[in-house]
Amino acid sequence: TDPSECVRSADVLPVVRQTFPTAEIRPMGGGLLEFALDMRFYEQYDRSNDRQRRDFELICDVERHYMATGEIGSDYAFIIAQRG
Repeated sequence: TDPSECVRSADVLPVVRQTFPTAEIRPMGGGLLEFALDMRFYEQYDRSNDRQRRDFELICDVERHYMATGEIGSDYAFIIAQRG
């Protein structure tokens, strides 16, 4: 919802790789989940509810599948870097 947030988002990982050559970048997904689920879902999510848990796991599995096939990318990543 913040248009300034992604002005140069495509440059983030290349700059990280250039600045921190030994950085470990761990893709965390989000290419599907970000659009499929809203904050209301997360506020009401009950892990002990079997139906909700299965539905959430199904969406996560679909996202992982399409990331593995290259159909979608990861919108989020953990970056572990040390300036050396």
